[in-house]
Amino acid sequence: MKAQMLSIILITAVAALMSTLSATGDSPALDQSSKFYGNYINKYISRCQIKVALLKDLKFKNIQKIVSLAQQKAAFLSENKNQLVNEMIAKNIGKKHYKIELYLNKRFNETNHGDNIVQSQAVATLGR
Repeated sequence: MKAQMLSIILITAVAALMSTLSATGDSPALDQSSKFYGNYINKYISRCQIKVALLKDLKFKNIQKIVSLAQQKAAFLSENKNQLVNEMIAKNIGKKHYKIELYLNKRFNETNHGDNIVQSQAVATLGR
């Protein structure tokens, strides 16, 4: 009798959990991927900010171009983070770091990153 009651409770709990997951539309795999991609983009933004901090005082023309590009890339990534995460999940990019960076760089280069992003709030925050 106790075993039958326990199995009924277990089946009810599993059914409630399944209905909750289907109602919200989230699956653990999607949530895990979005966290992974979000964290990766945050690390990429941090690397761009470190590059800016280390190189911004050097007055060489080529170095200033690198600094400007890093500022623009950090701004693009921070402003479009959610969209980029959704795109990477939809395109099933995977968890290989080189594939993620290739996709992020490709998306950055596809945008008109010369005019719009330089004037963005994120670039002003970076100390442009």
